[in-house]
Amino acid sequence: MIQLLQIIFVIVILLSTGLLFYYSMLARRKNIEPLHQLRHRALMNVNMGICFISLASLHLTSSSANTFRYILIGFIYIVGFVNLYYGLKNLKRTKENHSKKTD
Repeated sequence: MIQLLQIIFVIVILLSTGLLFYYSMLARRKNIEPLHQLRHRALMNVNMGICFISLASLHLTSSSANTFRYILIGFIYIVGFVNLYYGLKNLKRTKENHSKKTD
């Protein structure tokens, strides 16, 4: 069961890392409007948060036990949830701005 979870976490890490780089490249393009650039950065933060949370979960499923390791895993979880929160917050804000702009 733990091996299946580890495989799932690795797949999620690979997918979110790929999407992270994709949205990072889109956000850095110079010829797009600022609202789309902010949306791509928000999606980049969401994928970064998912990647960090999956990475911490993967390390949590390993067999070694060490207090310092758990502190680092907790820190990675915090960074992941902060990225996920602010990414979703900015994504919501860009959707609201887009709906105001089209009205």
